[in-house]
Amino acid sequence: MSRTCGTSETFLPPEQPRFLLDENFSHWLGELLPRFDYEVQQVQRVPDLGRPHPKVPGLRVGASDEEIAEWCAAEGWAVVTCDQDFRSRELRVSAYNRRGVNVVLCTRQPTGLHEQLELVVINYPKWADAIATAKRHPQLWLQHGPKGMLRQARRS
Repeated sequence: MSRTCGTSETFLPPEQPRFLLDENFSHWLGELLPRFDYEVQQVQRVPDLGRPHPKVPGLRVGASDEEIAEWCAAEGWAVVTCDQDFRSRELRVSAYNRRGVNVVLCTRQPTGLHEQLELVVINYPKWADAIATAKRHPQLWLQHGPKGMLRQARRS
């Protein structure tokens, strides 16, 4: 769980970073990711988020950014998204930041299940290390492509 450290703007990193994949990742990743020893969950598979999928039993849809941010803050998870309008919407970023939630924004939507799996598997160790060793929390992190660089976004 995120804890404040001195001021309401600085949060301590989680002991072991965990990542919640936003709804723009295929729900099929949930069938593949358990093969890896990663702390990764999907919005579509969290019973507390969104509403039941109308056609696929056991899956959820329609979770709002506020709902996801609240859950991540309460449970101590970072969110990974490929939502391209995410960065340009200050309100969305602030919903996560004011709750102490780190965000990894993939600057390009991976195409297909294979590329999404590759993105998570290749970059998970990088994300976990970056968040665990960052001096300031929360942060908006930019992931440039499946095999690209990870960097902190500039604060405005």
